[in-house]
Amino acid sequence: STTIIKLLKKFKIWEILVEKTKNKSLNIFGTCAGAIISQQLGMPIEIERNAYGAQQCSFIEPLNSEIFKNLTGIFIRAPKFKIPKNSKIKILAKHQTTPVLIEYQNFLSATFHPEISKNYEIYEYFLKK
Repeated sequence: STTIIKLLKKFKIWEILVEKTKNKSLNIFGTCAGAIISQQLGMPIEIERNAYGAQQCSFIEPLNSEIFKNLTGIFIRAPKFKIPKNSKIKILAKHQTTPVLIEYQNFLSATFHPEISKNYEIYEYFLKK
């Protein structure tokens, strides 16, 4: 995420993202490193980077969700969300008891990689936002 943010700033995209997320004219879907960037853009969460361990600790497991059926989480050096108490963040999916897919205003963030799976439900949900 650090490199991505540096590149966004270098190419003058960061300021545009900050403005458009503040005025809610742009919906953001951040996965893994993108979830960290979502936090930097104003999503009111804390992130624990590489919370599940190094690259060799990567894993694939089913997730719990009332909205998305048969959702699988592919975790690669994944972060974890730290959601403040009394937050207005909506938890859409969990790995065991840990939130891994959340929504807040114009943000959707995942700590796993849905783009690797063949399940497109999350993208359909995001596009309807």
